[in-house]
Amino acid sequence: VLMTIGLILIGASVFLFNDSLGMGIAAGISISLNTLVPALFPFMVLSSLIAYSRFSHYISAPFSRGVRWLFHLPSYCAAVILMSMLGGYPVGAKLITDLVSNKLLTQKQAERMLCFCVNASPAFVVTGVGAAMFGSIQAGFLLLGAHVAATIVTGILFRPKKADCVNAEMTPKYMSLSSAFVTAVQASARALVSICAFVTLFAGISAVLRSSGAMKVLSQLISGLLFLPVSSGDAIVAGFLEVTTGCVKAANLQGVQGLILASLFCSWCSLSIICQIMSIVRGSGIGLKPFLLSRVVHSIFSCSFTFLLFLVFPPVTTVLTEATIAQLHLSSTPLSSGLLFITCSVLILFCEKSMASRRQKC
Repeated sequence: VLMTIGLILIGASVFLFNDSLGMGIAAGISISLNTLVPALFPFMVLSSLIAYSRFSHYISAPFSRGVRWLFHLPSYCAAVILMSMLGGYPVGAKLITDLVSNKLLTQKQAERMLCFCVNASPAFVVTGVGAAMFGSIQAGFLLLGAHVAATIVTGILFRPKKADCVNAEMTPKYMSLSSAFVTAVQASARALVSICAFVTLFAGISAVLRSSGAMKVLSQLISGLLFLPVSSGDAIVAGFLEVTTGCVKAANLQGVQGLILASLFCSWCSLSIICQIMSIVRGSGIGLKPFLLSRVVHSIFSCSFTFLLFLVFPPVTTVLTEATIAQLHLSSTPLSSGLLFITCSVLILFCEKSMASRRQKC
């Protein structure tokens, strides 16, 4: 019944708020082309290339014991965990799905691993949220520290049982570098198209909610239930739908309240990104119930750590202006994507030299 009512309302909104919907869709397409594609595609290709090739073995080696001891996962999962923390929300889900399709992880292991491998990237948290939104790089590092700590705790709480780790001693079969590159480009392109589609859709939905007044009603309802100002309720509604918009509104609140809400949105990761994760894991057999529960647990720990860090290291933040909001998507993305690209390129070259020296010794 609720789904039927929802479909009727969506159909009616297409006709009643056609102009707003069109503007929202156009904004979503602009964000996808100007922000998501340049920021995500190079890193998704490089991270997939590393995961498919023997580079993954050299990256995983230093962390193998920690991964087995802390998370009860095979040692080669260390590279995926590292990439999920560096690359942003969809990267970890994609790499985990690839491990399942290659029969390197069981579905139970993948479900548990997904709980702590969907993370905001350091570039987004430090540069985008901290520096650009709160006007404080210290605030960005505070949020990042809380986010990483919450990820580790969530990973320990949701780790698979040792009895479920039937593939722990399996040796991965790596592709050649040329085959891995072709596969990485094709798989990353398919995943990115799905991601951009959901971002565009939710941009349109948000525009319709604002034009219809539903956003205001929901904001007032939530602020009344939680005894918060209406501005906080507005930020919560926006952050529930889309993480970037929610963080922008949280930055306007300033102080510890704004930081805690931004931390909440980065952990929850928004309905838009959850739909992206669903599209990535579809057909793999990976269940999403543990993942959805982990978002609540991660959010609780992240907000708690943010509050504690704020008491010890209170950052000085500034008020976000409308001009900053308008330039936000374009100002931080090229720098963050460039740094990610350079980091992964250096990592690949380092691994390649290590492999060459080993061959010479042999």
